[in-house]
Amino acid sequence: MGREPQNGKQKGAVRRPRRGATQRARRRRRMLVIFYLLVFLFVVTAAVSLSLTVLFRVTDIEIENQTSYSQEEILKASGLSEGENLFLADVDGAKEQIETSLPYTGEVRVERKIPSTICITVEPAKVAAAVEQENGDILLVDDSYKILETVRQAPDDVLLIKGLQAKDPTPGYTAQWEEEETASVLDDLLQQLQEDEFSPITSVDVQNLYQLTVVYDGRITINFGGPDDLELKVASVKKIVTENLTKDDRGTLDASLTRDSKRVYFDPETTSSSQEESASSSSDSSDTSKTGEDSTEPEGETAQPEDGDGETQPDAETP
Repeated sequence: MGREPQNGKQKGAVRRPRRGATQRARRRRRMLVIFYLLVFLFVVTAAVSLSLTVLFRVTDIEIENQTSYSQEEILKASGLSEGENLFLADVDGAKEQIETSLPYTGEVRVERKIPSTICITVEPAKVAAAVEQENGDILLVDDSYKILETVRQAPDDVLLIKGLQAKDPTPGYTAQWEEEETASVLDDLLQQLQEDEFSPITSVDVQNLYQLTVVYDGRITINFGGPDDLELKVASVKKIVTENLTKDDRGTLDASLTRDSKRVYFDPETTSSSQEESASSSSDSSDTSKTGEDSTEPEGETAQPEDGDGETQPDAETP
């Protein structure tokens, strides 16, 4: 048998690295990681600084304008200017400033276009209604109740709204109403009229929520009563106007009790005294069927009313 190696060492044994060398290697790796991280941060910072100071500077502001305002007015209202950074430009703030500074602007879009352009698109606002105030002012508003202008006389071809009071009305801003319930009822009524395509509506009065009044075509006053059953009431009134009345008829339609009575009553406008005298003299010789009766219905009579010519308007049964 061979001899054992001296000092307990076996042939082919692997030497373990010294402890100090291992720690130095770890420190070097950590230093390299920190170095590369610092280089990366420096490059990113330099790139960001370069893009904010040199690259992506606004060189052109394009304005697509369909309003009566000039290009200069829109640019001034936006607060934007050439030379500022494209990504730091406050496009949302510019949109709001245009809408409020220039009330007769409708939809406004402010968009970035890489590398150096801002595009502003401005569409005109349309007057949707005139809201009468207690102090005599008339607020011209668009379909979202943005106040476009304050005037003293409502335009003839614009829907007039009565009974809705605004808090601190300022052109360029959306109106805030004192009575939220009144505003809600008005919205429901207008929406129902629009859904039924019942037009033209001249005015709407919501001063009394239990006697909602609408004027159709400037000649037919419609009493809807309270805000209940508006779908039924509007449909019934539309049926009467389109099927039973002529374009020359004037008077009042009462739809306040349509749900209970299943009817809408029409009270024609009173004729002039001269017309009544003429009708009376002619009826003495030709209208023998009305002997002993007045030539017109008593005031306030609405069931099966007669017009000024002695013709009877049919009752309106609800659909």
